Amino acid sequence: MNDKAFLRYALEQSFIFPQADVAEGIVLSRGEGKSAGYTFADYKRPHIVPYYLPFSVTRKYAKSATHDIIRCPRLYAEYDMFKHDLSENIIMPADFAELRKAEKVLDLNSVSRQAAQRKKVTATIFPSAFTEQYKNICSQYAADMHKAEEVYKQNPIAVNIALLNDFADVFQKFMKRARWPHLGLKRNRKQMLYYLNEAAQLLKTHQILAQDFCATHEFYGEDKKLFRKEARRCREIFENLIKLMRQLPDESQLFVVIQELLISPQKFHNALKAYREEHKCENADKIADLRRKEQKLFRYFAMLQYLNGVRAAFENRFLDECPQKRPPALPTVSPEDELKKISKIVAESKAIQITAGKLAAMYMSALKNYDSVHKEFLKTL
Repeated sequence: MNDKAFLRYALEQSFIFPQADVAEGIVLSRGEGKSAGYTFADYKRPHIVPYYLPFSVTRKYAKSATHDIIRCPRLYAEYDMFKHDLSENIIMPADFAELRKAEKVLDLNSVSRQAAQRKKVTATIFPSAFTEQYKNICSQYAADMHKAEEVYKQNPIAVNIALLNDFADVFQKFMKRARWPHLGLKRNRKQMLYYLNEAAQLLKTHQILAQDFCATHEFYGEDKKLFRKEARRCREIFENLIKLMRQLPDESQLFVVIQELLISPQKFHNALKAYREEHKCENADKIADLRRKEQKLFRYFAMLQYLNGVRAAFENRFLDECPQKRPPALPTVSPEDELKKISKIVAESKAIQITAGKLAAMYMSALKNYDSVHKEFLKTL
């Protein structure tokens, strides 16, 4: 495999298999099969809807980005140096006192010239400014989410109203879809109404939904090829609705409102109006807007996590598959001098400034989009 083919392969694989170091509380999962996409979910904040990134989108990004492999002469120069370092395979002795400290300071998964040079190769197509900005955004995001949680705690009635409206929005979209002349949807519409009413009745009478409540309720067609797709979609909606119901406090009136929705939108409107009259709340619209902005912020933050994962996978995983012969590792006789060389390479990687290329545009656009959404969120907060 020549250099061009290998670098193209490494970049494509990085988009398909990102090495995502997700923020605390966020879980990244990949679906089953070669064409499965990625899902980012915040388990600490169940009201945030998971963000799904389809495989078709990641493939589109990969194809677009690989054009940069052809148009970046410095990439090949730095890659040649990387191969040279691999051919020497000089490493730091394991007992060197400064090793762990240097690993953290230099942001290397191993303190070596090879690892430092991988960072420099990466910087020729991925904007190095992204990495530093991403670290700051991670800290900023955690602080912003904490502030939002405090606002929600101070406005419990408004949060209840927002949850009921979220429930109604998801449910009514399903009911609209269920009008299609599709046998699976027609039968599962009845199942959905029955299951949701059962859950609301249990919660209304101050009982607890079993953890496996969703798993023990089946939808027609889940085991039939012809109806499987729509049946699975019904299950996803059902699980989302149950998740919203679990977030409501143990107040019977809230589940009465849900049961009214299962009968008709008008009954829901009247029941929600009665609840709002009984529980005066001035901040309902503000809280609803904050939750929408929070959801939007999460989506853009998830995209930054994905892109950072692509960069990390290219640097730390796929570049290491370089088809270069490597002799047995040779510990340096002068670790202090070797560390200076490594530090110099890392500093040079940070000094590389790229503005051209589809990859750089993609990353800087993602940062710009997040910043714009973040400003909207702060105004609401």
